[in-house]
Amino acid sequence: SNTFLTLLKRHFCGSLLFYSMVLLRANLITFAGLLLVYLVIMAMESNRLRTWFVAGLAHGVGFLIKSTFVPLFIGVLALMAWRDRRRPRQLAMVAIVFVVGVVAALMPAIARNLAVEVAPLRFSSGAAIQIILGNADYFVPLKGNYIDPPTIMRILAFSEGRPWPTLVQTLKGHESIGSFLGQMWAKWTMVWHWYEFPNNTNFYYYQMFSKVLAALPITHLVIAPLSMVGLALAMPRIWRSWSDPIGVLYLLIVSHIMIVLIASVLGRYRIALVAALIPFAALAIVRLVEWFYRKQWGPASVATIALVVVGLWTTRPLPNDIELIRPADYLSLLDWYEYQGPQAARQYLLRVQATEPTNVGIRQTINFRLGELEFQAGQYHDAAKFYERVLSLRPDDGFHESTYINLITTYMKLGALGKGAELAVRAEQQFPESEKIYHNVRELRKRIGIR
Repeated sequence: SNTFLTLLKRHFCGSLLFYSMVLLRANLITFAGLLLVYLVIMAMESNRLRTWFVAGLAHGVGFLIKSTFVPLFIGVLALMAWRDRRRPRQLAMVAIVFVVGVVAALMPAIARNLAVEVAPLRFSSGAAIQIILGNADYFVPLKGNYIDPPTIMRILAFSEGRPWPTLVQTLKGHESIGSFLGQMWAKWTMVWHWYEFPNNTNFYYYQMFSKVLAALPITHLVIAPLSMVGLALAMPRIWRSWSDPIGVLYLLIVSHIMIVLIASVLGRYRIALVAALIPFAALAIVRLVEWFYRKQWGPASVATIALVVVGLWTTRPLPNDIELIRPADYLSLLDWYEYQGPQAARQYLLRVQATEPTNVGIRQTINFRLGELEFQAGQYHDAAKFYERVLSLRPDDGFHESTYINLITTYMKLGALGKGAELAVRAEQQFPESEKIYHNVRELRKRIGIR
């Protein structure tokens, strides 16, 4: 029943489907991690050198996919050492074969690095920058990455891009240990929060355009509280035997949490953790159903209370200054639609407008771009309506001087010189230093015979 529920949740997990739809490594990393766990469990159960070599090869390939699998590799070695602590000879043979498998997979990359005079085991050049972005003293986890070039240049000049010196130097920038711990706590709360923190793409924006994605019922909102209870329920089994196969899945979860805490808790980084948590969420459901079915009210009540308390914590609302869909997300696909042609771009903007975004700046941008498209098509009446809407959304802010310029030009095309003259006065008041406004107004005055 636990296996069935795990498969069911994975098939109906909207965030897993979402990251399968976008051109990111998130799902590759997700399923690579699960494959590594499976191969290590197979190797532990068979205890054959051949299976340990295959597991090592897979870990080496995992390093090439993303270096974040290194903590899992170290954890597997530690688990191996604990399991065979009374059989040193067996431990040595298995560990050597496992490490040889890793090295064999890495050899092409090592040979390449040596050929171009780079450190043999340096497979990523972006890790140092990500460490700085996610741990600098000015970094606010909920707000996302903020790039401060002077800080990045100073730290990289000291560390030469090496991850560990970069981390140490970055943490020195904190005024106190309290500053660092506060930052870590904010990241920890984000690990379990229901919100799919966006980066390149926004899960909730895609839901507006994909009926399948919007209909899938399972997200981190469901998985987080259930998995926390499931992790607690599975812990006695781990304490009885750390070499239990479920311990390898625990290692994967711990390694994923370590990575997002060192970097930043973005949805695309966290999805690999979410997938690893699904079996524990399924375990919580199975145990609750069993206890209620058998009328074991004690454990059933404790687990239910724990689930409610944890659920209240993980489902807390977003802060007021964090929007479900960021302003930039609404126009993320506009360039692609413009490449398809004006009509495709117009249809896309109208679809976005139909979602009624709450951000005024985005609504102004949508209407401004629609005005440009209508003007280019010679539909001056429609263009004027869109430009007028831009100005009406925020009367004390013309959004941009281009709105006034374009609307004045549109009025001239329509022969509405009186409206153009009224708008010209307003434009000069709002942008008195603008040469573009000046030349546009001068042209209008020539048309109506005013100097």
